[in-house]
Amino acid sequence: MSTWQEEYKTVVVKAVGAVVCSLVVAWIFLVPQFQELVSLRERIHDAEERLERQALFLPEYARLHRQMEPQSEGAYDVPPTEPVDVNTIERLPSEMIRLAGDAGLQVLDVVVSPGSLRTGQGRMMMQCVVQGGLDGFKQMYRALAALPYLDRVDRVEMRAAPGGAEFFLELWVLLEDQRTAGGQG
Repeated sequence: MSTWQEEYKTVVVKAVGAVVCSLVVAWIFLVPQFQELVSLRERIHDAEERLERQALFLPEYARLHRQMEPQSEGAYDVPPTEPVDVNTIERLPSEMIRLAGDAGLQVLDVVVSPGSLRTGQGRMMMQCVVQGGLDGFKQMYRALAALPYLDRVDRVEMRAAPGGAEFFLELWVLLEDQRTAGGQG
């Protein structure tokens, strides 16, 4: 009889050991997965709350965005292009001086780059340095954008200077060039 009881104890101990081992293995592999699932549910819930808040504020955001848009007062209307005749380029520096003066800026330098004036290229580089306030520069820049012969502005730099700021512009002017490669035609 003692063998049967010992055998029974051995089977029970092995069964309990197998159950304990199964629980340990399940704990090792399943608990992290369960924790990840709980964490994921929390993140989903937080994201849903943020989306609900955003949906509540969307009409107000749209209204503020419409108010912040600049009023279109023709500030940067692009005119149809009209190239300047290459024989009249001497008037371009005085035109830049006039635009700067109208904006309350002082012209420090205007240079027509002769190296950029190549036959058949159809454009020429100008550089302009003006001094004054930012509002005046904005006004001058808008006036430049309205010029029909302006191709593009390549570079704008701003430096602090006594009495305001110094602005450097590098721009390209469209040309109507009737010259030939051998000289003027």
